[in-house]
Amino acid sequence: MAQGFQSVFSKAQSASEVNVFISTYLQPNDYFSRACGVAIDELVRYLQTKVSKNVRSVIKGGSLGKGTGLRDTSDIDCVVFINYDGDIRSSIQAMSGPWLQKIIQKIRHSLENRTSPDEFKVVDETRHAVKLRYKRGSFTCDVDLLPAIDILGKGTPQQVYDAMEAASESMRGYCSASLVQLQVEFVKCQHPVVKDLIRFVKHWKNEYFRGFAHNVTLPSSYLLELLCIKVWEMTGRPWSMDKRKGLKAVMWLLTKPSHLLVQWQMHYYDHSNCPLPNTNRLSVRDPANPFNDLCSGFSSTSWDTIDYVVKQTLKAPMFHGLRMDPPWDIFTD
Repeated sequence: MAQGFQSVFSKAQSASEVNVFISTYLQPNDYFSRACGVAIDELVRYLQTKVSKNVRSVIKGGSLGKGTGLRDTSDIDCVVFINYDGDIRSSIQAMSGPWLQKIIQKIRHSLENRTSPDEFKVVDETRHAVKLRYKRGSFTCDVDLLPAIDILGKGTPQQVYDAMEAASESMRGYCSASLVQLQVEFVKCQHPVVKDLIRFVKHWKNEYFRGFAHNVTLPSSYLLELLCIKVWEMTGRPWSMDKRKGLKAVMWLLTKPSHLLVQWQMHYYDHSNCPLPNTNRLSVRDPANPFNDLCSGFSSTSWDTIDYVVKQTLKAPMFHGLRMDPPWDIFTD
């Protein structure tokens, strides 16, 4: 990248200069988008022909699927839906038990033993996913393969949430991959100005939280995406936006000392009062999952780190004299 993010912050920048920076250095180019598409297409073909004929479909999640990726970097989540005969409740039980672990092990074993050019390399395995690194020429990206059952294809979202409510908290955690399609649809349809704010905020995280990532739980990309969407909604859904003010608003939400609940209810109106962990800080309810607070994994150290980084960021020249006039004044103390 010819111009670093820190240098952008190190001097006063106009709103238009920030927009130029985003379009020049943060928005993905055509080569990167095509390379990602080729990687996923090859992986899907391999899974369907070499691993299991029971692969029903593959959903692209992460920043690639939602259209919020940064240039030359991408987190690609591929949800692999496996055919499974059973209702919603039995499907949830299967995903939280040995069935899922056997699928994960089968995928990992098959990829580790492929005889074709080693473009996909297994780098790790978790309870939920097989982690891969794809390399072709100079292009490299990381891919998480998440096997799941399409429980949304077995009933309405309300029926799925009813079944999740009856399940244990640990079992609900295995439903997240099955709900990725709702997450993708919610973010992907957002206005381009929101997606550029998301890129700006993600790059701020990448630069300013560097060095903390391995020691403490930090805001996920999905959490930052949702906060950017909420900021846009709260300021009247403008067709243009001063991204400096947008980032400052996101930082204000992250550091507000009193409790604040951010949520959307389009899929789970009847479940919007599902209890979330008690906290005196921010809670963000996943629009695809009423039981998931995207801030629940934050420790006191996490919050302290966020507060520290935000304070350091606000000292940067870019924010000197930046007035949060209406409608931005709602993001001030």
